[in-house]
Amino acid sequence: MSKLYLSGNELHGDLSNQLIGSFEKLITLNLSHNSFTGVFPSDIVNSKDLVELYVNNNNFIGRIPSQIGDISELRFLHMQGNHFDGNIPLSFGLLRAIESLDLSANNLSNTIPSELQKLPFLLSLNLSFNQLEGEVPREGVFKNTSQFSIIGNQNLCGGIPEIQLPRCSVNQESKNKGSALSTQALLIMILSILIVSILVALIVVICWRKRSRREPINRPATPLLSVGCSRVSYQELLEATNGFSASNLLGEGAFGTVYKGILHQHKNPIVVKVLNLQNVGAIKSFEVECEALRKIRHRNLVKVITSCSSIDFKGNDFKAIVLEFMANGSLDKWLKCDSSRHLDFGQMLDVAIDVGNALDHLHHQCESMIIHRDLKPANVLLNNDMVAHVSDFGIAMILSDTTSKLGFVQATSSLIKGTIGYIAPEYGMGGPTSPEGDIYSYGILLLEMITGKMPTDELFNNGSSLHNFCKMGLMSFQQLKEIVDIRLLKQINDPNKSQNMEVDGDDIMWKCFVAFINVGVACSVEVPFERMKIEDAIKELQAIKRMCQYHHIVNQSNC
Repeated sequence: MSKLYLSGNELHGDLSNQLIGSFEKLITLNLSHNSFTGVFPSDIVNSKDLVELYVNNNNFIGRIPSQIGDISELRFLHMQGNHFDGNIPLSFGLLRAIESLDLSANNLSNTIPSELQKLPFLLSLNLSFNQLEGEVPREGVFKNTSQFSIIGNQNLCGGIPEIQLPRCSVNQESKNKGSALSTQALLIMILSILIVSILVALIVVICWRKRSRREPINRPATPLLSVGCSRVSYQELLEATNGFSASNLLGEGAFGTVYKGILHQHKNPIVVKVLNLQNVGAIKSFEVECEALRKIRHRNLVKVITSCSSIDFKGNDFKAIVLEFMANGSLDKWLKCDSSRHLDFGQMLDVAIDVGNALDHLHHQCESMIIHRDLKPANVLLNNDMVAHVSDFGIAMILSDTTSKLGFVQATSSLIKGTIGYIAPEYGMGGPTSPEGDIYSYGILLLEMITGKMPTDELFNNGSSLHNFCKMGLMSFQQLKEIVDIRLLKQINDPNKSQNMEVDGDDIMWKCFVAFINVGVACSVEVPFERMKIEDAIKELQAIKRMCQYHHIVNQSNC
């Protein structure tokens, strides 16, 4: 059962947690216009897929369960006309998909949580006829008087000029900030504990290194690649690529040349990455990439098939890595393509989520943390189904267990690692390698996708940047239209777009664009620790994806 409508049936009595908690598969629950009493069950959180919840016009009492904030799919929440009291739960700030929130005609008190102004898709908010007090927020849904109502609350102040409330006094402002101050105190305490823990860990690392120098340990070398496949010979790769012919050439990079081929024991095409051993860093690149690929398996990372470390027919050393072939090439080529092969917004969302999942796996789910250090569109490959795969680990850094827990490691070379435009600014100043460096590159990649402009575009020669260009574009609708890729604008204006798109589909599409750009901007801020966490970026993008599907803006197959 996915939908349950019990509205207007004169039902009464308390609802048990056991009953409500059993509705795990519900998408819509409508209990409105009855006479239910008691505290509303917190086990509603078990309904993780709930999209619509209507419990308005009953006789519920007590506090609104904060657990409702964990129902990430929720879009419509109507709880008006009851006897709920206490604060509006701060957890409502986690309802990233919410569109309509009605808490009117209750006994709610204290201040309006500032988190509500950060909900990206909230279009209707009704807090009327409660006992709310303090300052009214000014951003988000509170910027448009047609989208929110706060009448019937006698002690509110501030807000936008149009609502004509009195200015907040110093006492009211301090009262409004009370919860924020307590949060700050808690944050300071947590940071203090974290700093002490880091210092202790550093002392342990220093002592361990000193001891290691005094007591050198002889350990046997481990093979570079152990993926369960036998290595191939130079002869086999020569035959697979038609003698490394120009017709099989896919591209060239700093550390080698890439060919397409077919091994005799494989039905599917493969990619052979031949290292240029004349390059000083090529052997190191080969070792790093083998070690990185040996440690990881994920649907959004390019799969290694085998490797080859041999001698060619001229007696020269030969090293190559054999990878799975990606039929749709690199993201870079799709972004630069002027034809109909350009990505639509649904495909962009999928690629962004795929790359985010790859980074999350590298940073948090591998045996040792892996920092890619060269994330860019050219290193994102697309298979037949347009699933994105992160590739090219030639300059990746694999952190030991100790440094993984610290989250960073000081670079061992003054040489800047990465590609200009995508390198985190702290790397250019000799800063440490960290996951935040990859997140910066990820943010730039997102902004390049939606604007169609590379970070090295001549537009940014005057001291500007792609990050600032997009941040300024969020200031007004006119500026927003100027930064979004013209090929995406054509999709909005396409007369053949989906018949199922709702009337307000264009408005929702623009909201989705803004939310996407916000993620890119938040990931690419200059200060590393202020960047959005990769897991939060993925959640935001998934919320945008669900919004697009819900309003039929993109095809289900795309998103």
